[in-house]
Amino acid sequence: MKPKFLVVFVTAATILALVASSPVHAATVLWDISHGVYGSYQPSGDFSDLVTLLGGNGFTVDTTANGVLVDDPAGYNVLVLCLGSAYNSPYTAAEATRIADYVGGGGGLLILGDNTGVPNSNLQPVASVFGVTLGISDVAASTGNFGPHPIFNGISQMVFGGGASLNVSGMASAIAWAEASDEIVTAAATHGNGRVIVFGDINLFGNNTLGLADNAPLAVNTFEYLAVPEPATMGLLGLGLVALMRKRK
Repeated sequence: MKPKFLVVFVTAATILALVASSPVHAATVLWDISHGVYGSYQPSGDFSDLVTLLGGNGFTVDTTANGVLVDDPAGYNVLVLCLGSAYNSPYTAAEATRIADYVGGGGGLLILGDNTGVPNSNLQPVASVFGVTLGISDVAASTGNFGPHPIFNGISQMVFGGGASLNVSGMASAIAWAEASDEIVTAAATHGNGRVIVFGDINLFGNNTLGLADNAPLAVNTFEYLAVPEPATMGLLGLGLVALMRKRK
């Protein structure tokens, strides 16, 4: 008797649903401090509560003082660029290219800018790659004015410690706005297989602000979202053969 084959097709919608619902386990975060830490704006200081929160949700946070050209972020799920940890010098074109390649390959990138009185220009070479301009105008945002984005699932309100608005273009989209002025305070982008989230405040997830409103669950949502590669390319599987299962009589 000739063997018969059962052809199994999986639709793109099914794959997207499975990816979206899958929890993140044992994810890794690389926090770059190579461009100079202001005060204690690093994971061992003002973000220690965030590290503890993430640890309870399956994340390990490492830092690099050598930078992304030496410590390749490719082995990590999420890369964090925080202005408080990049206060003394700007990212170079070579670093921006390395980070763009990392995101394109499926990495997640979190960028935390801040108010207009600090050197947002240090992060701008990277933010520009993804269509975001930092430090437009100062905002004191306590807002629930969110777009339909996964990081805001179950979130009613977030509170800034005092940051600045953003501009978006190209691949970037606005996903949160200040309630009073309607200025953009959060942006999202996808690049290749990777995801990018940009907030206009470095204190949002800091020790003094993490416990306010829904900042803590927002932090978890954000890192979990960034840790999963963009599943759009997986939709191609819905066009063809996924598996052949031999079935005998």
